Amino acid sequence: MDGPLLTYPSLGTIHPYSSESIGAGLIATGGTVFNSVASTVLGVDVLIYIPFSIGDRILVKQLFCYNGATVNGNVDVGIYSAIGKLIISAGSTAQTGASVLQLFDIADTPLDPGDYYLCIGTNSATATFFAGTTVALTGKALGLLQDTSIIPLPTESVFTTYALTMVPIVGLTIRTVV
Repeated sequence: MDGPLLTYPSLGTIHPYSSESIGAGLIATGGTVFNSVASTVLGVDVLIYIPFSIGDRILVKQLFCYNGATVNGNVDVGIYSAIGKLIISAGSTAQTGASVLQLFDIADTPLDPGDYYLCIGTNSATATFFAGTTVALTGKALGLLQDTSIIPLPTESVFTTYALTMVPIVGLTIRTVV
């Protein structure tokens, strides 16, 4: 990897509603950016992949998801390459903290300019996460994908067509959040 690592792309975080991801497209197509109530967004054996692109090298320090009111089971979050290879994940971790960001410390992970996917999955049918809404066709058009796999996240994904109607809040940060 050549070149310096950037420490502040955008505001230091990348998530579905940031400029590096699908935020503008989601808003332009009438989706909500954020629901004030948590909804059950995943379910057992469903992984959600949210595309993002970066134009500069970054160093990822933490991953996060925004838990809803019901926390249950385990959650895993990670980053995949554009071709579905796992780059880093938090590993299967107990979902903790109702209606708060759950942070996952990971090994500092450099990402070169390119296309990637944020991924989230849970082993609980009742765990909730904050999310925005969309229609499945819009999600598909914006590049969202899903997989019918279990956590911990697999080393290689089998992307399938997006058929869900929400976009969970999951992301990465290039600085440590306390």
